[in-house]
Formats: sequence, C-alpha cells, structure tokens
Amino acid sequence: MGTFLVDYYGGYLNDSWKISPKLSVNVGLRYELQTRQREEKNRQASFDYTPGSPTYGTLVHARDGGHRDETFSDLDKTNFAPRVGLAWQLNQKTVMRGGFGIFYGGTGFYAISVSGAANPPHFVSIAINSPTTAANTSLKLSDGFPADGLNPARAINPALYGQPQDFPQSEIYQADIDVQRELWRGWVLSIGYVGSGTAKLRGQNDINAPKPGPGAVQPRRLFLDFGAINTLSGFAHASYHSLQTKVERRFGNGFSMLSSYTWSQSIDNSTDGEDTGNGPIIPQNSFDTNAEKGPSGFDVKHRFVTSNVYDLPFGREGRWLGGSKLARAVFGGFQIGGILVAQTGQPVNPGVAGNPANTTNAVRPNRLSDGRLARGERSVDRWFDPAAFAVPAAFTYGSAGHNVLRAPGLVNLDFLVGRIFRLRETTRLELRGEFFNLTNTAHFGRPNATIGSPQAGRITGTAVPNRQVQLGLRLVF
Repeated sequence: MGTFLVDYYGGYLNDSWKISPKLSVNVGLRYELQTRQREEKNRQASFDYTPGSPTYGTLVHARDGGHRDETFSDLDKTNFAPRVGLAWQLNQKTVMRGGFGIFYGGTGFYAISVSGAANPPHFVSIAINSPTTAANTSLKLSDGFPADGLNPARAINPALYGQPQDFPQSEIYQADIDVQRELWRGWVLSIGYVGSGTAKLRGQNDINAPKPGPGAVQPRRLFLDFGAINTLSGFAHASYHSLQTKVERRFGNGFSMLSSYTWSQSIDNSTDGEDTGNGPIIPQNSFDTNAEKGPSGFDVKHRFVTSNVYDLPFGREGRWLGGSKLARAVFGGFQIGGILVAQTGQPVNPGVAGNPANTTNAVRPNRLSDGRLARGERSVDRWFDPAAFAVPAAFTYGSAGHNVLRAPGLVNLDFLVGRIFRLRETTRLELRGEFFNLTNTAHFGRPNATIGSPQAGRITGTAVPNRQVQLGLRLVF
C-alpha cells in the first residue's frame, strides 16, 4: 500500500473600497501552486504517450528528481485567480450584489486503479488457467500458487495507466448577480443569475482503445503489447447557467418560510446519467471526446423547494386557548413543518446490448427520431419509445448523443410534527415525529435504456423509498 503526497501552497491579496455610502467593491488576487500526486518511495509508473518524447510508448518509472521525474507531469505555475465583488444599495429596500472569480480545482481523489500505482511491477493481474477444460477445475487453493505467479513478465497485454506531461490544474470561471428586495415586513425576494464555465477538467479515457472493426481486438490497438491504457487528462469541460429565485419569510409570530425555484442547465462531456454524475465516463469513441458533449449526469432543469416551520398558536399567551396555565400546559408547544420538493428528471444515457462496434468501450445506439413521449403517453412500461433507436451496424459507433433521455421527475413531501416541553428557563425537552415521503408516493427511477433488450423503456425500480417514520427525543440544556 503506497503513501501518496501532494504539496499545496497558496497566497492572496484583497482589499475593499467603499466608493460611496451605497456602493462597495471588493477586489482580490489569489495564487496557488499545487503538485501532482507522488508516492513517497516512487512506487508508481506512467505510460508515456506524449508524441516526440524520448520515452514515447514505454512505461516510465518514478524517480527522485524534479516534479516530472516524481509525478510524470510538469508543474503548473500559472494559477493566478482574480476575484471581484460588489454590493450596491439601490434604495432602502433593494440591494444588488454580484461577483466574478477564477478558481482552480484541487488534485482530488485518485482511485488506485487510475494512478501510477496500478502499473507493473507495483500492480499485476495474472491469469492462472486450469490445464484442462473439464467442468471441475484441477486448480485447488490448497496447492498454492506457482512460485512465479505474480511475476510481471507473465502478464499478457497488461492494462496500464498514463498521465500527460502537460497536465494543468482545472480552471473554473464563476459569476453571479443577485437583486434582493424587501417586499413587506419580514418578506424578502431574491432574483439572480449564477453561472460557471470549467475547462481542463480531469477526465478518464482509454487511449489504447481499438477502433471499430472485425476480428480480434488486440491487433487494432495503437500499442499492440498492451491492453487498455487508462489515462487522466484535462480533456473534459463543462458549463452551468441558472436563474435562481428565492422568497424568504424570516421567523416571526411563530412562522418562517423559505421557498426557492431554480431554472438551470448543466452541460459537459464527462458525466453519465447512469451514474448521476458521481464519476467520469470513458467516451464511446476515445478519439473524439467532444462527441460526448451533452447534459450533465446531474442536470435538473427545474427544481422548486419550499420549507416551512409553524409554531401552532394553541396555548400561547394572548392567542387561542392561552388564557390559563392548564391550557398552555395541555395545548402549548406544538410545532409543524415540512419540506416540499418538485423537480424534473435527471438525464438517462442510452446504450445497446452487446458491442456492435467490436471495441472495448460502451456503445450508444443510432437515434432515428426524438424518442421522448408526450406526458399522456408515458407509463412505467413505456417511458420512451425504443423504436426511435436502433442498434448500430456492425463495426460502427452509434449516432445518439449521451444523456439524451430523461428519467421521471418527482414531487415529494416530508413532514414534521413536534412538541416542545419547557422544563426550566434554559432547559427544554423536544419530541419530534418526522415523516419522509408523507404521501407514500411512488417516485420512479430511471428506465432501462439498453436498446435491443426486451426491457428497453421500462421502469422497474424507484428512486426514493416509501414512507418512513422517525421518532426522536432531545433534551436541550
């Protein structure tokens, strides 16, 4: 097990100017210097696929020396990040705020399978085959493994990991502008734009994937002596634009509310609807990564959320049934609340049964027509029209874009009912009952999007559990 190290240095300057009693500006500049990942004892390697490099096409082992010797990549020294923000009071009830900044992504988490430690001789995968083809293998664990069972020389067409020599940090450009207005006492409305653009995102790709064609896979690889060569490089990019609105009722007279609506679109070329954007995908065509451009795996176009808390007026001083201590003791302290979420569905990435292109990457179907059905035509047995897609001809890629379909949206209500018992001035006991998915509504998951499968278009699972009830008791002192 290796120990991976990353060095990070950062510094910043910033200042604020109050240009007028109603206008303030904040300006700053940050600089970051971050190394790529190295292993403390140089127990890692990288496949060099940089054309013109003297070690091109070979496995390079880490060694003591400069940044490239230890991490396989040049040190990115250009990470200057300016930021600017402003606040402008238009009148006593209206404020405008905005800002722009450049940010740099960190090294992030490296799975061991996509790091230099996954290369021989630090990691090897050896197949030990039975000498016979009988139904019962002659191999027994009690006999142990061959003495050279983990000899890297026994690996046939091993899978490797590669990292480019030019591997800059990810760049994120963020901007927002927001107008906040007090509508009436306690009620505030906010309307704003929030957007970002990201370049040089770390993406995963197999640069030794075979091109479509007949016959065995190995002869169609660029580097014939190796299998998949998974690389991390900065080919990925993304953008996000949104209109965000919010209405807030600050807590007063026992009631508070926060409601928000977001209309947004997120686009990238590196997240898949099937994994909800939690990890990278390897492109259908490793040599055309821009063909993966489409909705992000986590893209939700419309989302409305409202949360409310209300202290019921029963038994309160000067309110209903609050005239006596007995009434307050019996009816006072009750509280209700809830969270309502309504949103459109997340993307779904169509695929095909088998691999008609005869490659090692997942293949999408051809798209013959739109495929999305009108609201009244959709059902759990036919969420989209499978006939709008077709399995590609042999040895070709599919024409459908990634994440071109959508899963069902959801409308979900969580509810709270509780009571507060005040034992002393600074001590209280809280009893809470929480009901998740109060209405016990079935929130359906993604449809099967494997074209050629009998289940294509059908939904067989749910995305949110059925009603769940939770009771809690808390002492606050």
